[in-house]
Amino acid sequence: MEWYQRSIKLNPYDTSSLLGYGMCLDWIGDQGGVTEDPAPYYKRACELAPNDYVVCEDMSWHYEQTGDYAAARTWLKRAWDFEWFHNSVPQSHLNTLDQELREAAARKR
Repeated sequence: MEWYQRSIKLNPYDTSSLLGYGMCLDWIGDQGGVTEDPAPYYKRACELAPNDYVVCEDMSWHYEQTGDYAAARTWLKRAWDFEWFHNSVPQSHLNTLDQELREAAARKR
């Protein structure tokens, strides 16, 4: 995480560093006393590259980590719309998100 912070400081326009730092925050959650919110890092990456399919995929991953499967599906679909030919991630993962949404709906009944 220290290296992501250094990279963000050196080049605040690099979306991969912002996304990487946000993903680390998602992974560790509140463990180890880290309570920093990852959302601003994802938001900034989206501001810098709103039509980048990798940014959209990582946004989807972030929302999946938070349990917001509808938002995750929306971002994954967006990634697919931007890059469908050489991008197998959305195609393979949409079914998983659809299953999560079905299960969440069944729990609410």
